[in-house]
Amino acid sequence: MRSTLTLLLLLAVQGMRAQTFFYIDAINVQPTAPTTADPVVLSLFGGLSSTGAQVTSVSASVVGYTVTISIAAQDNGGLTVIVPHTEEVPLGTLPAGIYTVIIDGQFVGDFAPVEDHTFVVSGTFPCDGLVLGPVRWHALTDTTVVVTVDNPTQELFPYPNFILFDAAGDTLAKEQTSLFGLPGSGSVHYLRIHPGAILPAGPFAGRLELWTEFTTQLACTWPITIELCPPPPCVNVQPFIQNIGGAVASGTFNWGILQNGNVVASGSFEVNDEQQFDVDEVCLPPGNYSMICGTDGGPSQGALFYGLWAGPGQETPMRPVFDIIPQPIPFALYTPCLDPIQSVGNTLPAEAPHVMMDADQVTVQVQDGTLREVTVMDPQGRRIALVRTAADVVRIPAQGWSAGVHVVRVEHANGTISVHRVVYAMRY
Repeated sequence: MRSTLTLLLLLAVQGMRAQTFFYIDAINVQPTAPTTADPVVLSLFGGLSSTGAQVTSVSASVVGYTVTISIAAQDNGGLTVIVPHTEEVPLGTLPAGIYTVIIDGQFVGDFAPVEDHTFVVSGTFPCDGLVLGPVRWHALTDTTVVVTVDNPTQELFPYPNFILFDAAGDTLAKEQTSLFGLPGSGSVHYLRIHPGAILPAGPFAGRLELWTEFTTQLACTWPITIELCPPPPCVNVQPFIQNIGGAVASGTFNWGILQNGNVVASGSFEVNDEQQFDVDEVCLPPGNYSMICGTDGGPSQGALFYGLWAGPGQETPMRPVFDIIPQPIPFALYTPCLDPIQSVGNTLPAEAPHVMMDADQVTVQVQDGTLREVTVMDPQGRRIALVRTAADVVRIPAQGWSAGVHVVRVEHANGTISVHRVVYAMRY
């Protein structure tokens, strides 16, 4: 019984193989990196089953991002040898996106690798005109990487977001769309680490992609070498003080940065009638720190807050100088760079919102929870905007603002309050 069943199976398999007259071994796209301006051609590489076999018909249809190739073959008899054959399938120009290829064949076998069944068409945006900063860890959290972009092209790049991949094509980090378009200069983009992603400690090859229209259109692709950690031995950070009250503040205020209870940096701020803001600079290696600021000169007018700026769009929450019981601001500076292997994916705390300024608006966004109230004060300490909401993102138009440092006070639904600085400059 077993031998009879085996023979029947062998005959069935041979019969099926006999009905395959064109074997597809590979699918290539031409050009290799097509854009929306390029006519796309798919090349089906393989072999015919005999010297008498031929492809009798081939056509292609594109529905959304799926390419279906209908192809038929026949064999009129001939010498049974594999005859190399390539079939060219023109698709014309296509919208930007990631496409999937499906072979709908008659007497055709699709044995091409899985990866051959997808290809990417990128947009015709002026990608070469964008100026990318390095992709770095967020200076103050291990859940986010940051990239800054200058856009001298003036192209809108509507509703953009960036995605970071490793060399194998696995997603490492992704930005949530929050901007209407790419500003002219200094836009900061926060890419949340993909759950379970492992980011190498040293330089590694990867790919950065810019998508538009809420991640539906691929605009730009950059193969890059990524070094998430800043160059040793230390990173420049800027302690600062800001008066956000209506009255004029004055005086000298001492600040210090501590590590393990020891003062590792210190200095003083000075505010007066002409200057209601002051900043210092110090170079710190990666590590865990705290900052504190106070005065020996007695009370002052206004509402003085202090904090630390660690990079574009990256700063600690601000705290008042005149707390009854002074509370240091703890901060972790590039701590992923202390450990040779990084496996991350934990969540950004709700009390650390992303506050982003572009030429037209300020955007406040929380990753967990919701907002309750967002207040904006101008460089003179006057309130110029107040939004009460239960959403997780707020966008406040900046039309009519004066140039300079503005203060954004963020109150979360859970009662947490943080204060942030944004710089409003010229329109682009």
